[in-house]
Amino acid sequence: MATTPGGGAIEAWTNLVIAQCLFTTTRPESATWHNGGGAVKLVNSVTSMSATRFISNKEIATAGGASGAAILCLRHDAVGRGCLFDKNNATSEGAVYFENAGCAISNSTISNNTSTWGNGAGLRAWTNCSLTLNNCVFSTNTTPFTGTNAGGGALYAENASIVNATGCSFYGNTAQYGGAIRVITNTPLKFDQLRSGGQLLTADGRRDIRGRYPLARSFSQVVHS
Repeated sequence: MATTPGGGAIEAWTNLVIAQCLFTTTRPESATWHNGGGAVKLVNSVTSMSATRFISNKEIATAGGASGAAILCLRHDAVGRGCLFDKNNATSEGAVYFENAGCAISNSTISNNTSTWGNGAGLRAWTNCSLTLNNCVFSTNTTPFTGTNAGGGALYAENASIVNATGCSFYGNTAQYGGAIRVITNTPLKFDQLRSGGQLLTADGRRDIRGRYPLARSFSQVVHS
């Protein structure tokens, strides 16, 4: 087990290439605000990741506000291809946490991740993020956190973030609101060829808003408020 103040294995403030690596059972030594990233903390640059596995990493928020059991991405652009995020646990929010960041993830699996008292056990996008997902599988991600803004077992996005997803599958993700996805606060969505059954629901779960997102007709477990 590796421990550092931020980014259990790597803290990078420069361009980075990560290929065919395994990050497992790492955690930051001190997880204060913006000092999370169980395995990797990325700031102010560009990172390319391929065929890399993040398994059983942990973010422990000792002073509140830390995020990203596997990766914390701040003001940073990242590309991930053929990656696995599995069994990562965030005390706060997300196996991967994005803030003011751009990210494209393709042909990857985000599964069995948990978030104890935050939102978006799989991916969490907060404030002016652009998130593009292609041919990814989100399965059995869960957050037991409850409250007005709680939710998003697989993905939680807010504050003018943009989410585009194509050819993705969402199965068995759980949360109080939006088992798979919850979006709030002016967050545009575009879904195409997504695999899951059910409805698109508002936060109270009473109104089907399928017609507002015609590209999302095969998609479920979404809350938009």
